[in-house]
Amino acid sequence: MQDAQDEPLFCERVAGLDIAKAEVEVTIRVPSDTTPGRRQQETRTFTATRAVLLSLADWLRCCVTVSSRR
Repeated sequence: MQDAQDEPLFCERVAGLDIAKAEVEVTIRVPSDTTPGRRQQETRTFTATRAVLLSLADWLRCCVTVSSRR
């Protein structure tokens, strides 16, 4: 995951999805693990098959769960 530039904080954890016919590109932004007050960003691409989309859902759940424990 990479650090992202600071922007006004409207929501602590967010995900943006770019949905196409054959794939979904997802970018998440979460609080930084290493630098307080900073955010991290990661982008992944998932093919549009049932199994892969279920792994996308699992990844998003993990991002929320890990961040919520802090």
